Amino acid sequence: MKKNGSGVWTYTPHEFIKCLLMMKFTVLLIVAFSLQSFARGYGQDNISLTLEKVHFKKVFKAIEEQGAFRFVYKDEILPKGQKVSIKVENASIDEVLKMILENTSLTYRKLSGSLVVITLEVINETAAIVVSGKVTDPKGEALPGVNIVEKGTTQGTTTNEDGLFILNVENKDAILVFTYIGYTAQEVSLAGKTAINVQLQPTNLSMQEVIVVGYGQTRKSMVTGSISSIKAEQLSTVSSTRLDQALQGRTAGVVVLPTSGQPGAGMNIRIRGAGSNRNSNPLYIIDGVRAGGIEYLDPSEVGSIEILKDAASAAIYGAEGANGVIIITTKTGKKNTADVTYSGQFTQQSVKSDFIKMMNAQQYQQYLQEAAVPGAPTPADVSGIGAGTNWLDESVQTAPQQHHSLQFSGGSEKSSYLLSGTIFTQDGIVGGDKSRFNRYTVRFNGDNKIKPWLNVGNRISYSHHRRRAISDNNEFGSILSSAIVMDPVTPVSYTGNLPAHVQTAILNNKPLRRDASGNIYGISNFLKGEYGNPLARIDMAKGENIQNKIVGNVYVDIEPFKGFTFTSRFGIDAAFQVGHSWTPTFWFSDESQNTIANGNDYNNNWYTWQWENFATYKRSVGDHSFTVLGGVSAIKTHEYHMGGSYSGLFKEDDRFSYADYVPDDVDRIGSNAFDYSLASFFGRLSYTFKDRYLLNAS
Repeated sequence: MKKNGSGVWTYTPHEFIKCLLMMKFTVLLIVAFSLQSFARGYGQDNISLTLEKVHFKKVFKAIEEQGAFRFVYKDEILPKGQKVSIKVENASIDEVLKMILENTSLTYRKLSGSLVVITLEVINETAAIVVSGKVTDPKGEALPGVNIVEKGTTQGTTTNEDGLFILNVENKDAILVFTYIGYTAQEVSLAGKTAINVQLQPTNLSMQEVIVVGYGQTRKSMVTGSISSIKAEQLSTVSSTRLDQALQGRTAGVVVLPTSGQPGAGMNIRIRGAGSNRNSNPLYIIDGVRAGGIEYLDPSEVGSIEILKDAASAAIYGAEGANGVIIITTKTGKKNTADVTYSGQFTQQSVKSDFIKMMNAQQYQQYLQEAAVPGAPTPADVSGIGAGTNWLDESVQTAPQQHHSLQFSGGSEKSSYLLSGTIFTQDGIVGGDKSRFNRYTVRFNGDNKIKPWLNVGNRISYSHHRRRAISDNNEFGSILSSAIVMDPVTPVSYTGNLPAHVQTAILNNKPLRRDASGNIYGISNFLKGEYGNPLARIDMAKGENIQNKIVGNVYVDIEPFKGFTFTSRFGIDAAFQVGHSWTPTFWFSDESQNTIANGNDYNNNWYTWQWENFATYKRSVGDHSFTVLGGVSAIKTHEYHMGGSYSGLFKEDDRFSYADYVPDDVDRIGSNAFDYSLASFFGRLSYTFKDRYLLNAS
């Protein structure tokens, strides 16, 4: 073989014959390989098994390993205690399955290809209809973990790692809803079919979402700064009843940590670490108004949240936005609708009883004895008390929590409205109603298009909360630390003879605490320092914080000509807070005692008003568009704080405590006057209550 002058390869007769023989040999190899593959594939329907007393799953897996079939089934329908023994050689799948499923309530159905569905046998006409199939993406690749729900019911399932699913439905014309993160939800009507294949399409709309940025809105695709957006639909998927809790884990670079585990305790929100702008808290903008916090907001009120995390995106707020900006837009009504929405939940909070392994009385006695502690109890001293007192079990309890939200929304062609109310109550797992948080909120949002060029509206929210709290940590120590270190030899309270160290305390006129039955609370003879009986400490917790807060704005939008909008907005964030607490006398040890009853009261009021006027001009020219924004803003903040503490001014039996008269159960006392005077407290103060409601007087 050689190339001639024209660049064409030429063959000699000998070379040409040799080339034909090689081509023939290659074709024979291909045909032989194809026949072999065909023979192998054809023979795959023949199954050989030798199994002795194995579970059904193992049988199905053994068949799958032979490469012929794939099985789809639910684990719960397989007989739990029944095992299978089988020995077959080159048997068909029908023969094998008939032998395997004999004496069971199972049956099977072969679908297109090599898919076999194992289901419960239909006994009567009312039995559920079994639907199976596969879910893939546009490339035909299997999608595992797709949620599939029969519309209008709670019946559902998910696809396995091969994208396969099996589901029992109630009727042959059911509609299945397929949802998967990053893909558009799809509804498929069965129309009598029991086998369906679904292809989900990816969602490409995220970059077209409208997000709030500074004093306006823009498409997400136009944003180059570091901005995260959270929609109301995402908040509705969590059971958090505080908005700051609902932000946990929702966006990168934002850390949300609780300041305490008590009901109503605040949250620390840090955006990309700690800042240096007086504090590390972000700036909160709620419907355009600067707010001191978001603890009053209920998640059901929120329409969207934008978090500005870098200097570029938060630049319009100047130094105030140095720690990041959280912009919250509340929900509004939709035009030409009338909707009523209710959501509610009731939960029980609890702690795993053995989350900390505690010593029992015998182990503690041995510990003290081996440590050579003076006065350590003997084995005989603890023989009659069993395991002793588990102070953690005694201190924690199951606590209720409930949340209710009711919304009325709608509107006409020119106006819209939203009126909502929420109730949230939570007791603490430590302290019960002594560690309680109740919050009540009301919101009214309205928009009215008075003229084609004039729009007015408002965003107004009122919240009221009451909070009781037990000590996290103070000069007398925390309740939980006492529960962890208290010895199991000491009882919660004494019902029989008093031990010698308690009798000595009584002789020395120590103010020992008593429970509701009049029994003296247990006092440890081995524990000193700031610790004391945690049940007695809970009983002594007496105090409450009450806050009323109003946050909102009224605005007017004027559009004199197309593209130009002038906005004037006046907003206010005002809070009014009062608090009272008092500490009775007690004695647990010489290091942990209070010999004079004392109390304190405070009254804190603060408000911020804000008046903003700004204009926006938008213009598009060909493929180009631009926006011009300019305006002025005036802000004033005022704070008023007054407080005082006192001691030795009242007896514990007749002390005044408005916190004891405020909480929950209302008793009418008519026109009788309740007079109480405190002498020598900033001169002389007199408190007189006439024809009032007194609550839970204790």
